[in-house]
Amino acid sequence: MTPTQIENKIRELEYWLEHNHAHPDRATVSEDLRKLKEQLINMEADAPGGD
Repeated sequence: MTPTQIENKIRELEYWLEHNHAHPDRATVSEDLRKLKEQLINMEADAPGGD
């Protein structure tokens, strides 16, 4: 996935979590969100000119 695709997916999952408080899959979605955020951070750090 490109960084833009990851950012879009993060927004989608954050929206889902905000609107599905009692859903049984919240823990899975939260974990997926955490992994995507980590992936994005790693991609940005590995990019030319990254920190």
